[in-house]
Amino acid sequence: MVLHRKIILASLIALGTTSAWGTHAAADQARKSITPLFMVNVQSESNFYKSPSFEMDAWTTVVQPGLEAEIETERSYASVFYTLDAYYYSGLDEDLDFVGHTFKLATGTRSRSDYLHLNLRDTFYRTRDPAELDYLNNSVRTDEYSINRFDPEVLYDFGRASVRLAYGNVWIAFKDSLSGEDSVENRGIAEWKYRFDRANALGLNYQYWKVDYDGPSSDYDSQQAKVVYERQGKKLLLQAGAGWQGRKFDEDTLDDISNFAWDFMLRTKGLQKTELIFRADGNLNSWSVGSGYYNATKLALTINRDFVADLQGRLYGSYQKSDYEFIDRDDDTWALEGSLAYTVTRWMAVSGAVGTENRDSSLDGADYDNVYGFAMISFIYPIGTGTPKISPSPYNR
Repeated sequence: MVLHRKIILASLIALGTTSAWGTHAAADQARKSITPLFMVNVQSESNFYKSPSFEMDAWTTVVQPGLEAEIETERSYASVFYTLDAYYYSGLDEDLDFVGHTFKLATGTRSRSDYLHLNLRDTFYRTRDPAELDYLNNSVRTDEYSINRFDPEVLYDFGRASVRLAYGNVWIAFKDSLSGEDSVENRGIAEWKYRFDRANALGLNYQYWKVDYDGPSSDYDSQQAKVVYERQGKKLLLQAGAGWQGRKFDEDTLDDISNFAWDFMLRTKGLQKTELIFRADGNLNSWSVGSGYYNATKLALTINRDFVADLQGRLYGSYQKSDYEFIDRDDDTWALEGSLAYTVTRWMAVSGAVGTENRDSSLDGADYDNVYGFAMISFIYPIGTGTPKISPSPYNR
């Protein structure tokens, strides 16, 4: 019921914000599109459970029919994306087949003065992929769960200065109460930014959030403040932030913790054939069970390359160091993947990748190595004058 209410509310907001300015922009030419989607992905893994000693080969087939609808005017836009994700596994000793879902909504509007902007994002996944739980996640569990993120924001631009107020809600529910604890996170964000010129800006970002668990894990409150610098050049986009986070647990079983919080992002733009994206983050993980909190340092590099008009390649690598706060454990996790995507026609693409991931842990039984490969065929056919804003690239698994 919670999920249904969130999706209905998000959809109503999308329709409302798209039409809110319709009476003021009657002369605007609306651009609309509807995009049928159909994707089939076959993946092989050498160590499905990420086990240090009991490695099991497995094949996963994912069938994803779906649809995206989009409308855009001069003052507003709304995109709704949905796929049914049917997972079929072979080679395992247990039946993990399930039907998942992916729902994404993006909508926004701005006033005629361009000072006031309203935006909303909502994403929902029914999945077994632990990566959706937290960007700094270190878990390898394969439990089926649902996660919904609801993110509305208001932005007011004064010219050189701007103020952004945002709210974030993250709702997590596991299929089996024995496999994980349901939780709810509520977060408030306030941000002030000042632009010195067209290229350089400095800002202050403050966040406060509370996480409530349904199980025995301790609820907590966190506060974080950062100074953020941005530079937008002709060829490079740079963002760097530094600050502090403090976390207070409701129960006496865990001591309060704090850490230096920072992030850095560098992205090339305007280059004809190659794009480079480098991201570095240092912070505490947000989601955990029990006392599994750690200070994470994560580095990630993506290189996208257009070889010819219809052939694109991507190389992705990441490294994360996880230094646990309450147990004697340190993990080093590596990942490397190379992929190619070929656009056969305007509406069909094929792609494939090979990759490896491994973890070296000071905790006995937490190491693993996994080698994988996948092949996917995608049918994505926009109908109309609009441009799909959410539809996945051929690389997405």
